[in-house]
Amino acid sequence: MNSKARELADRDEKAVITTGVPYTIIRTGLLQSVPSGNQSFRFSKVNEPSGGPANYRANYGGGQGRQAQQQ
Repeated sequence: MNSKARELADRDEKAVITTGVPYTIIRTGLLQSVPSGNQSFRFSKVNEPSGGPANYRANYGGGQGRQAQQQ
């Protein structure tokens, strides 16, 4: 990503942040032009018995998931 594109992305993210609306920003890593095999992302909602904020689990391929709280 060149500096102009990064500057525009930063500006857009700041605009989203200042709205006060809940959001999630996902930044990708370096994309490669290779066959993907069986690797993929899957997101699933984790039940929260306490009635707290929703939690989601992200799984990459067949590996262990990492739980993240929704912003």
